[in-house]
Amino acid sequence: MNSTTNRAITRARASPRSDETAISRARASPVSDEPQDGENTRAFPRSDENVIRAPPQAPRMRISTWNVGSMTGRSTELGKVLQRRRINICCIQETKWKGSKSRNIGCGYKLIYHGTRAQNGVGIVVDRDLQERVVEVERVSERLMSIKFALDNQCCMNVISAYAPQAGCTNAEKDTFWEEINDLLCAIPSNENTYVCGDLNGHVGQTTTVYNRIHGNYGYGKVNTEGEKILEFASAHNLALINTFFTKQQQHLITYRSGNVASQIDFIMTNREKLKTCRDCKVIPGEPLTAQHRILVAEFIMSSPFKAKKVRTPKIRWQKLNSDEGRDFSLKMNHYIQSKTQYEEVNTIWSEAQEFCLDTARKCLGVSKGAVQNDKDTRWWNPEIDIILKEKKLLFKRWQGSKTQEDREKFKLEYKLAKKAAKRAVAQAKAASEQDFYTKIETTKDSKLIFKTAKQRHNNCQDIRMVKFIKNEEGQLLTKDEDIRKRWKEYYGHLLNEEFPIETLQSELPTVGPIPSISEEEVRVALHEMATNKAVGPDEIPVEVWKMLNDTGVKFITGVFNAVLSEGIPDEWRRSYISSETHLSYI
Repeated sequence: MNSTTNRAITRARASPRSDETAISRARASPVSDEPQDGENTRAFPRSDENVIRAPPQAPRMRISTWNVGSMTGRSTELGKVLQRRRINICCIQETKWKGSKSRNIGCGYKLIYHGTRAQNGVGIVVDRDLQERVVEVERVSERLMSIKFALDNQCCMNVISAYAPQAGCTNAEKDTFWEEINDLLCAIPSNENTYVCGDLNGHVGQTTTVYNRIHGNYGYGKVNTEGEKILEFASAHNLALINTFFTKQQQHLITYRSGNVASQIDFIMTNREKLKTCRDCKVIPGEPLTAQHRILVAEFIMSSPFKAKKVRTPKIRWQKLNSDEGRDFSLKMNHYIQSKTQYEEVNTIWSEAQEFCLDTARKCLGVSKGAVQNDKDTRWWNPEIDIILKEKKLLFKRWQGSKTQEDREKFKLEYKLAKKAAKRAVAQAKAASEQDFYTKIETTKDSKLIFKTAKQRHNNCQDIRMVKFIKNEEGQLLTKDEDIRKRWKEYYGHLLNEEFPIETLQSELPTVGPIPSISEEEVRVALHEMATNKAVGPDEIPVEVWKMLNDTGVKFITGVFNAVLSEGIPDEWRRSYISSETHLSYI
């Protein structure tokens, strides 16, 4: 080992790991392997054979739970908080929204909620990376719901949002809740991961001598009757109370504070054998979305990445055909077609025309980058709202950190006024934006805009849109890409090759005489009846191109069709797509 390597090892940070691990984590020095004239000379980094690179950081998922008090007027603010705290999944309680659907709340988050009246209500907020992995949503009651996520090359993940009845509720209501959540967990397969998050309205105590396996003895307060039910439930299903396994200060343990009353009633649970995957769990006391309840966040290490890689396919901007660029494209296409005075083989005719059309369209109309759409549901948000919310957060921290009763009452009053001002500012900005939108809808004469808006709003309310995960013949969910492709091949192989009994057809006399040629009028009528704004086929040329070329396009298409009658269809036309609601398979 040379002097350079010795120096690299000496400078490595001390670690409780073995010497071998410490050496492997030592930072590679940029000096060369061989010193020159007794000095270390700066050179290129050493080759890959000599450099020992640190392993990449394991993917992490942040799951939280929060009793928000009400979701009215707080959707976008909640999205901003989750984005700042890098939350992937947030289970919320007491939404006080009626209905069972989904809604975009901004910053790439979608809320899937359930409520039967303007009280209680639960929901689960999912970030953009996990929205396409939702494969099942089960709404049990206004206090209980669950979502199943399918992850690549790993077990499915079940997230449950629970809101247990308060102390003033009847025993029958409490018993019904615990029966429902027990049935829900029993229905989950044992090989799938489970996360139970919510406001369970019970105190499990700081320590325990009976439930040491599921209680970490780092809780808060004293156990009560409702807390005993929580411990019995967790023990029966082998679920660990995550926020009792980490040594934290009181402010990072208390999930509810009202005046001088402080308690730990919100919990995150997971399978006991998965406890080692949790790296941290604590309360964040500084978020002023609610005055009493605080957000509880847990961070887990996942076995493989769960963020889907966005495939960005560049597409030609065919929507510019009616612009100046489109007219330039039309002139070039007309000139090309008119210059083709002598037809060749149909394969050559079509392939050359297709290549020229696509190349010209890319140059004249341009190509989109296929970027992910921005969040258009928060376009009404403005800097003034940010300033008001910052003032609200500052007053909230002053109120929570005040030492005397006089200061506490003073900052509490100022915080309530700032909270009302923030809610008013959000409502006014959103109403002004919606007024402009509805005025545009009412005055527009374009029916396509109305149908497009209605379709977009309908799709945004769907829990599950498009997922690639499917089930096999036994009903088991497939998460590996190879298994999914194999299953689609088997499905379409059976679908397209299944034979049915047919009746024997009577023999008919063959047609006598040559096949009549296709006329330009027939092609013109066919083009006129074809719908526009449709997805392109394998040739990537929309029907709007041939309609825009008028007589020139009709003459060219007619010549190609007549050549097909004598020579056969071009090779490019033999390609096709098979599309389903959940998957696109290329044949």
